[in-house]
Amino acid sequence: MDSDARNLTIAINLRYVLDCRSDAISQHRLKTYRKKCKIVTEIQDPKSEIVLAENSSVRKTGSFVFTSASETGVFALAISCKAIYDLFTKLIDPATNTGHVVADLSGRVMNRCSGTLLGWRRSDERHPVLNPGNKDQPLPWQSQAADELIILLPASQAGLE
Repeated sequence: MDSDARNLTIAINLRYVLDCRSDAISQHRLKTYRKKCKIVTEIQDPKSEIVLAENSSVRKTGSFVFTSASETGVFALAISCKAIYDLFTKLIDPATNTGHVVADLSGRVMNRCSGTLLGWRRSDERHPVLNPGNKDQPLPWQSQAADELIILLPASQAGLE
């Protein structure tokens, strides 16, 4: 529940900062910013879901991802359909090649800095790749290249605590 409280506080403060800028920004640009800037907050504890259900002003700060509900949904889908079950077991099995490269990079990031790999930006590409779809295709990596990994660090690692 502590991490949920921290995440909700950050979401509320971000929305407040964006709304405080409304006096310095034209109404047209403010609407554009609000459309482009979406705040998505992860909620882990089912008790926090109850708090959100009863507090409409907090719900208006952004969108919420309920981790426990997402995990339950994935497992429910896997149980209901054999094809989805087979795909799911391939994706989470470390011995298969499906997702091997991304899983390997993700594991290295987790071991090195306790972070979560979100994607990367290749030095020869203009835009970053977030949550890559081609997880089963091997990608060559060179340590001396200027490629960048996009990593979400825990607050303790990012110096926010």
